[in-house]
Amino acid sequence: MLKVVIDFENGSFRLEGDWQFIVAANRDRETAWLNFHSKRIFIDAAIYPARSVDLEDNENDSLILLLEGRIEESKEPGSCSGLLIVDCNGHGNGPKWTISFYPYDLQRGHCEIKFRLPVYITSSTNFDN
Repeated sequence: MLKVVIDFENGSFRLEGDWQFIVAANRDRETAWLNFHSKRIFIDAAIYPARSVDLEDNENDSLILLLEGRIEESKEPGSCSGLLIVDCNGHGNGPKWTISFYPYDLQRGHCEIKFRLPVYITSSTNFDN
């Protein structure tokens, strides 16, 4: 339903998803938003500034980055901009971090995608296998 790839170090944000799912998952949705797009949408945006993010550094508590790029549905490209926020939730149970993103479709006013994703960090991550 939704695929998101975020590369902080290289400054790239990519989203592919079903528009109806995206609107239904949005708590602040407006019924009119269901009509803005009908199929799958694609967002390809740059993150400013591009930088590595160390989620295990206790000095980090939040980060706000800008998004600027394009949004496309059915081969109709448009512009989008918005925010990407990395927030620390503390040290209790559950995810310590959340990543929220708010890309805004500039061609279709009042059309903002809002998602908040939990980030889980494991103590032993091995990507070599």
